[in-house]
Amino acid sequence: MKRINYVKGLVMLMVVAMVMVSTSCKKDKKTYQAKVRNSCEITLLGLPFMKYNIKDFSLGDIKFGAVAKGEDSEYKDIESDTEYAVSITYDIYLYDANTFQWEFDRTETADLGTEEWSDSEDSDKFILKVEVGDILQGYKPIFNTYIAN
Repeated sequence: MKRINYVKGLVMLMVVAMVMVSTSCKKDKKTYQAKVRNSCEITLLGLPFMKYNIKDFSLGDIKFGAVAKGEDSEYKDIESDTEYAVSITYDIYLYDANTFQWEFDRTETADLGTEEWSDSEDSDKFILKVEVGDILQGYKPIFNTYIAN
């Protein structure tokens, strides 16, 4: 009789071990899509003043590549519950009012913080709109995330 109880106990232990090994506590990540929109132009008294052409925009390891002023990138897949470091490399152009043309000034790189999506977002597509910050931000690029319609 003791041998049967020993075997039952061993079988129960194996069943519990199999359930624990096969059960994951991790949440499944949800996949979304995001694109970058370059809205980087400043006007002064209605006249063009400065614009940025994005040479490279990155969300962690995801690279969006070059995005000219007024353009959008292609959509890229992103995952929920992942913190993405946001970085940008951009060309700065100043407007020459004498020649009425944009003139290249310099190239800069900046870290823009982080962005993260939850697994309960209201949409599955997003736009990261990059703009030129105001004078208080030293005209550095800033971005806001919007739901794509």
